[in-house]
Amino acid sequence: MVENGYLTLEYILDGKKLKLGDGELAKAAQQASDDYIDWNPKGSTSSEERYEFDIADSHCNPWYVSEAPKEDPSKKSPKFQPQVTAPIPLEGVYDYFETMNTKREEEYNSALMPSNNGRGYRFREPSRLEWVREEYFQASPNGFKTSEKDVLAFFSLVMSYIKGAEKLDEESPKELSKIMPRTNFPTIYGLVKDKIKGNTDKLYDIVKILACYTSDEWGTQISLDQEFCSGPLSDPVPNGKIDGLEYNLSDENGGKTTRQIIKVQDWVNSIQSPVDGTDLLSKADKEVFKGSIGGLGSTLETMLGSGKEVPIFEFRRIQSRAPCDWPDFADEVESELKRIHERYR
Repeated sequence: MVENGYLTLEYILDGKKLKLGDGELAKAAQQASDDYIDWNPKGSTSSEERYEFDIADSHCNPWYVSEAPKEDPSKKSPKFQPQVTAPIPLEGVYDYFETMNTKREEEYNSALMPSNNGRGYRFREPSRLEWVREEYFQASPNGFKTSEKDVLAFFSLVMSYIKGAEKLDEESPKELSKIMPRTNFPTIYGLVKDKIKGNTDKLYDIVKILACYTSDEWGTQISLDQEFCSGPLSDPVPNGKIDGLEYNLSDENGGKTTRQIIKVQDWVNSIQSPVDGTDLLSKADKEVFKGSIGGLGSTLETMLGSGKEVPIFEFRRIQSRAPCDWPDFADEVESELKRIHERYR
């Protein structure tokens, strides 16, 4: 829903019916492409020329197309921005974080990467991508160090949502990362918690030290994030800023405003000690925006060729494609996902 009285046209390929590896994804994309091309809607703001149609079971008929290209839809217009939801092992998520911090867009070689307009993805506002790597643990936060990809991916996800908290201007937290977990954070944490051994059992004691680190645009140089800490890289001292960070979620619907304000510290604690079965950020997103981040709850799926359970992620802001390109894009996506599953199964 864009605003009252308007809808955005979408085609949804049902992942509950289309399974990775069954070879049906490109066929479904072809059917969607054919449907749009056969429909060939024309847009006009003129009431005399507008294209009207009815939607089954809608109480608001007739509808009309307010914006559509006048070109032949079998060509390269219009373009739709795809989103892809799929089970991904955390090790594969780490690879995406690394790629988007160290390579230029033309070097991605991936159907799932977002369009960056030539800059490091991490620096596209309001979204951030915090690539946490082994060097972020040089101070042994809470007596803990790690170099394992799945653990680093978990902390990369957490830090991406923490460092972006101030930039969340009454929007859904889904805007804070182009790789959005649909499985909630407590469930993802459960996949790696046995590998996280600190002096205390508090995840936040690790997180507030990780906030002390940042890197340059292409991820080549690690430095102290002076917004959060002081001191040397080997022993940074938090300045307390992270303790005061909050998420401000607000939405107005039908004249009623729904608002949730959550402290970052409380959110991190809820990853370890869930509230109503989930973390506070996923819970608030569901209450305010109907739920995107963590919206599938504790759902996990098994990888191809193994019984390994992995979280579900949504890839957002992918390069737009015209309907005639959807089948090839779907084939590229499925091939890429299969490679990831084969690599880490």
